[in-house]
Amino acid sequence: MMEKFRLDGKMSMVTGGSKGIGFGIAKALAEAGSDIVLVARDKPNLERAREELAGTGRNIRTRSFNMSAVEGIDEMFDGVIKDTGGIDILVNNAGATRRGPAETITDEDWNLVLNLNVTAVFTLCRTFARERIKGGKKGKIIGISGITGF
Repeated sequence: MMEKFRLDGKMSMVTGGSKGIGFGIAKALAEAGSDIVLVARDKPNLERAREELAGTGRNIRTRSFNMSAVEGIDEMFDGVIKDTGGIDILVNNAGATRRGPAETITDEDWNLVLNLNVTAVFTLCRTFARERIKGGKKGKIIGISGITGF
């Protein structure tokens, strides 16, 4: 039964993939046979995650990038494509929240949450789709949300 879910020969990119849910998703994808590109801000966490996932026998790459820097997403993704030859599965997991009464949330906090949780996701999905369409290839996009999404 599990053979139906094998991802051998696939390349997956997981944003926010160095810890938590993103790391768990990256690990499951690697165990299913996919090579992985982990994207996250924190280089030490990325290196720790890469080392841990290396035990899966898959090719694990990392890209240190702050997904809230929307203006750099296309360039970051182009670098990943040059490095890997293409991404088959995109997992949008990076996200942020700011909790508190509305009157205490600053414009800066509000803009960070919208930028990372909405604009960055849209921008990366669009960039991924353009690359897949240009190459005449199919792809999968997986979006992760927390309870705040409700």
